[in-house]
Amino acid sequence: MTSIEQVAEPATLGAVGAVLVVVHNVADHVIGQSDRQAAGKAAPSATEVADGVIPQKGWARAWPTPLLSGISKDER
Repeated sequence: MTSIEQVAEPATLGAVGAVLVVVHNVADHVIGQSDRQAAGKAAPSATEVADGVIPQKGWARAWPTPLLSGISKDER
């Protein structure tokens, strides 16, 4: 027979996880960033890549990309 503790612990963990996901989405994606910031995180179009924009623009700009920093467009 299951005790209430065996049910309450996973249920509490699941509820807390769901609340954290919802709060993150509202805070970061709805009120936390401007349209310009969101557009800046988008993947480049094929035309932009052809013009020399690295394919890792956007979210990758927040992380160093040492392997791509010295590579020319023709070497990619």
